[in-house]
Amino acid sequence: LIFFILLLPLCQQAQEYSYVHYDEKDGLAGSTVYDMCQDRDGFMWFATENGLSRFDGTNFKNFTVKDGLPDNEVLKIYCDRKNRLWISTFSKELCYYYNGHFYDHTNDSIVAGIKLSNLLEVITEDSLGNLYFCDAKRITSVSKTGKIDIISESPGFPKNGSYVGVWSGESSKGIVYFSNDQSVYLRQDTGYKLVTTLNRKNTSAN
Repeated sequence: LIFFILLLPLCQQAQEYSYVHYDEKDGLAGSTVYDMCQDRDGFMWFATENGLSRFDGTNFKNFTVKDGLPDNEVLKIYCDRKNRLWISTFSKELCYYYNGHFYDHTNDSIVAGIKLSNLLEVITEDSLGNLYFCDAKRITSVSKTGKIDIISESPGFPKNGSYVGVWSGESSKGIVYFSNDQSVYLRQDTGYKLVTTLNRKNTSAN
């Protein structure tokens, strides 16, 4: 009874939520939004099939190849702790937006050093400020000092399956987990520890 009474205010509050629908008529770059994130300045960013949109709460500002994007079809975006907005496109190009400018392989050594073998699945950052770029065949890390490593090719790294995920836990040690389509691993100082095996049953009708 106490649990139910405590839940009542939460239920009542939930009923008060409202939403606003934005589309191309309101200035959004495209009708399909693949990804979104918020930067350190509070702007909301949207990855669409027709470019990149930034929303200040009232108006949209759109960016395309004319502004420096390598491709208008933007699939993944991620804002790191330095307020760089990392951008991955359908053409397997990578760049970032920082202080009003786009940086790609032609004008930035870090971007030039990240070689994508497929469409990016994940862009993320651990608690130590190291960045990770994961596609189906390769996981690349960029340290906070700019050192680039292809960690999926390091000794002891699990080679089976396609890589589908990288995520970090909040820790002073920068705990990072990696997953392929079969298992989840934890990175340790001594190597990679198997955390769990993914049980993917075929549920399709016979």
